[in-house]
Amino acid sequence: MNKEILDALGEVERDYVEEAAPRGRRRMVRSIIAAAAALVLLAGALMAIPKLIGKPAGEIEANSSENPATPVPTARPFPAISLKDAAVAYPEEREYPRFVSAMEAESAPEDRKAWYEAYKLRYEAAKKAPDMSGFAAALAAALTEGNEGENLVCSPANIYIALAMLAESAEGETREQILSALGQKDMGSLRDGVAALLEAESNDDGASTCLLENSVWLSSDYGYNTETMERLAELYRAAGFWGDPADPDFAGLLGKWIDEKTGGLLNDMAKYIALEPETVFALASTVVYSGSWMDEYDAEGTRTGLFHAPSGDIECEFMHKVSKNMYYYDGNGFIAVVDQIGIDNGLYWMIIPDEGRTVEEIMRGKGMELLLSGELKGKAECRETDITVPKIDIASDIELEDAMKALGITDCFDPEKADFSGIAAQPQELSLTTSKHSARIRTDEKGVEAAAVTVYGATNGEPEPVSVTIDRPFAFVITGLSGAPLFLGIVNDPAD
Repeated sequence: MNKEILDALGEVERDYVEEAAPRGRRRMVRSIIAAAAALVLLAGALMAIPKLIGKPAGEIEANSSENPATPVPTARPFPAISLKDAAVAYPEEREYPRFVSAMEAESAPEDRKAWYEAYKLRYEAAKKAPDMSGFAAALAAALTEGNEGENLVCSPANIYIALAMLAESAEGETREQILSALGQKDMGSLRDGVAALLEAESNDDGASTCLLENSVWLSSDYGYNTETMERLAELYRAAGFWGDPADPDFAGLLGKWIDEKTGGLLNDMAKYIALEPETVFALASTVVYSGSWMDEYDAEGTRTGLFHAPSGDIECEFMHKVSKNMYYYDGNGFIAVVDQIGIDNGLYWMIIPDEGRTVEEIMRGKGMELLLSGELKGKAECRETDITVPKIDIASDIELEDAMKALGITDCFDPEKADFSGIAAQPQELSLTTSKHSARIRTDEKGVEAAAVTVYGATNGEPEPVSVTIDRPFAFVITGLSGAPLFLGIVNDPAD
């Protein structure tokens, strides 16, 4: 491998290369919602990166002396901004500083003012984040079609970011289909929305965490398109890794990267993820979110009870609390109870269908899009709520091809129609051959813990208190500061 190229790509990430193992589980704050990793694998001959390797613009042949096909089982990062390093620490005085007025902020301690200013920037960015309600509702409808009675966990926000990165790699009708599914008219509006989403939802201040990180994995046998690679590094803040996918040491680093970025919660799935020998490039995206319930459940109040699942009654543990900080909504064929997560506007919606209706019917109905758009949030009332809800530990393993086709993304699966010339110099017969999403979520008295991975692969007033007992199938949605649906799903069996 040309030393000039390696030096230009940056220093070796020795945590991966020398130790060949993740750093282990990261520090987590009280309750954790960790997750979603999305991976896009594509193959094809690509162009050079002049800015990074100091070569003239244009194509460098794969096996030329300038870019020899030498195995390089070593990860090399491109320049990328670390959102984690940019976070402002939460102040020592933890009495909800986001509610402090501008005047009070001026006289507040420096750490409080710094946190408040950082929060305001994220809050303003949240206003510019994309509206994912149509996309997430269509995704939920596609994933539940024909799967009545099954559990479901997925991360719409993560899949959205992964598809945006895929759109960067595409051209023509292939790109237009992805843009249409994402509800965007052009790449400019998509890029602006993704940039705002990354700024709004990215935070790691010591009290709560939501980190969205991306990476690109490159084969040393090929060169790469300058503009696309620079945009992935700068707009998506993607770290870059350079090596030989046919070398097991390099190929296995992808799973280790995913394992680390999701706090070890995807270990059982990530250890099976590796680059295929034929991979030319791969795109990976992760999100990790952590926080605690604003009002924790009383551990002493946890009791065993029956959950009325479609397959029959199931014995499970039910958590209980009485909270004055929950929101309640009744309409559109369901009841929704909204719990609050931490201090960062995180919401956990629990949606219970009216008698005679199924949870899948609700997920495919108009009410779900209204919920995801934020319209129902304004109609929900803050009520003192006596709530009983089961602890859950559920997982999904989903093939996404049918869902993507239902969203109108079809050409990328057809080698005669797929157009990945946005990044590939020789995209002929290049198409997606793998599209998989795996996820898991579990809850306890402290909070929520969840994780997911997506893989795309290609080769060549003072109202009366309410009492809610959720002892039958229900749906859930977790939203962030921007209202983006970080996770959604269905619980038909809390313990499966």
